[in-house]
Amino acid sequence: TTVLTGGLDPSELRTLCEQQAGLILGLGIAGIEGFRLAHMGHLNPPMILGALGTIEAALHSLGTPMTSSGVAAAAAALGPHL
Repeated sequence: TTVLTGGLDPSELRTLCEQQAGLILGLGIAGIEGFRLAHMGHLNPPMILGALGTIEAALHSLGTPMTSSGVAAAAAALGPHL
């Protein structure tokens, strides 16, 4: 899944996530300014929430305005699968 970053430089987000939390985000595809979420192997709901939480915290750290929480929405959607 490629996530568009609007006016945010995706390289700043990728660097912050990797250096501070060990989360490696993929590059946007075909010159698209964004990042990709992917995985290799087993993935479970807590791992998804951890990745989304890291991204959301990094966006806050970079001063990105947000109107809602992706982590809260994901927790509500994933809750029945725990």
